[in-house]
Amino acid sequence: MHVTLSSFALVAAVSALPNRQGRADAATANAFTLVAHAPDPNVDLDPSVEGLVLSSAHTGAGISVAVFTDGTPRLFYQNGTAGASTLLTDSGSPPFPSSLQLQAITEPRTAGSISIGQGSPAYVGDFGTVINGIEVGTFLACPEVVPYYNQTFITLQYVYGDAAAGDVPGCAIIDLQARCATLNDLPDGSISNHHFATDVVCQ
Repeated sequence: MHVTLSSFALVAAVSALPNRQGRADAATANAFTLVAHAPDPNVDLDPSVEGLVLSSAHTGAGISVAVFTDGTPRLFYQNGTAGASTLLTDSGSPPFPSSLQLQAITEPRTAGSISIGQGSPAYVGDFGTVINGIEVGTFLACPEVVPYYNQTFITLQYVYGDAAAGDVPGCAIIDLQARCATLNDLPDGSISNHHFATDVVCQ
């Protein structure tokens, strides 16, 4: 299901339990891919976005749009420094860190990016889904023309507050689920580092 005020409160309550690191039977990993799960067929696209993986479409130097594909996913890791986690992925050669970035709560809804710069506060919660650390809301998968290609992509977007059928016409309401992966070794000369990658709950 998508994140609502009640489900956010439940996640917060579970997270606050002493010595609680997530479900007792949950797998964890220090790297993960991100997969779209469309829990409500009435708020999905045709064809469905179910199972599509998050990747990126390059639009400039160090800048990419966050898009869903049935091809190769991005490999993410959660940076646990500075108290507010962000989701990072390595780009380029030599590898440098790019971050998942969503619009601020005061800005109009737009496609997310995977780009150089400070990432949006976000983390993988106890149930293996991504939670926006700025404000409760709902992840979306929305067809949008990317001018750089003059081509329509299924883009990752986010709407603040609760969203239901009819609230986001033309978009699918989704969960963004973490699938366990293995963090790669970095070559010599990398700008990225994985020193602060934290384990997350994943499937």
